[in-house]
Amino acid sequence: MEPIIEVKGLCKKYKSMDGYAVRNMNFSVQPGEIVGVLGPNGAGKSTLIKMLLGVIRPTSGEISVMGKAPTSFRNADKAKLGVYLGGKSNLIYHLPVLDSVRLFQSIYKVPKETFARNLARYAALLQCDGYLHQRVATLSLGQRLRAELLCILIYEPSLLILDEPTLGLDIEGKRQIRDMFHQLVTDKRLSVVITTHDVHDIQRLCSRILMVCQGEKVMDVTSERFDEILRRHTVLLTDAALNPLPEGVQYVEQENGCCRYLVPAELAEQVKAAVQRLPYRQLRQEAPRVEDILYAYYR
Repeated sequence: MEPIIEVKGLCKKYKSMDGYAVRNMNFSVQPGEIVGVLGPNGAGKSTLIKMLLGVIRPTSGEISVMGKAPTSFRNADKAKLGVYLGGKSNLIYHLPVLDSVRLFQSIYKVPKETFARNLARYAALLQCDGYLHQRVATLSLGQRLRAELLCILIYEPSLLILDEPTLGLDIEGKRQIRDMFHQLVTDKRLSVVITTHDVHDIQRLCSRILMVCQGEKVMDVTSERFDEILRRHTVLLTDAALNPLPEGVQYVEQENGCCRYLVPAELAEQVKAAVQRLPYRQLRQEAPRVEDILYAYYR
């Protein structure tokens, strides 16, 4: 089966930068995959998305999206692509949600019968059928995201590219969006590329995870393998000075008066016991973040 996205040796260098925003990126996305692009702010995620969309040209390398270079897309190609960029709304703020959806119907020339069928189906799936006639300005963040996705799905794209789609949502809102994406991929065999900096969001949502740092791909693993990597580590924060560091423990950074340590999971109790023998006021344990995993493997 031909990949829906294929990237080979992709590089992007801006004139205003000394280094590369994206360097020697290689990966592919198969039909039906949900692929997460994970990395801290400034890792190159947004630049990568812009090149996948044809908004900017690469300095070197090759990109194929749905069998074509994105910069050569015609309107018929763009109609197969659904895009959500966090913070850049497609909705008309002071009008009802349905008016924005109808605008997308007009732009993408969706026939009336198809529009009616898709509106009923996706409004129910997204649980936004109860506020189609409400003004966008009155909606919560989670409701607006569902309305944004309805505008995209109404014209039935085969590839979704979503930049931080769950940013700002609470735990329940994120869970509902994850469930919805899984159902969409199962029902329509959609392919989805999602960028985020939220480790726990991406591990529950994606079948495959690309981690990027300083413009380079540093990890390309299944979600199962990524879960295994997370389980092997924990983080301890304490104001106690661990000097020398116990074997296997890595100092990450100073945070709110505490030192952040990345600890192998099997050593967590041993290290906590060592801290408790020292003068300390704070000691807590938490799950690793993106930056912690990057530190463990690539710093």
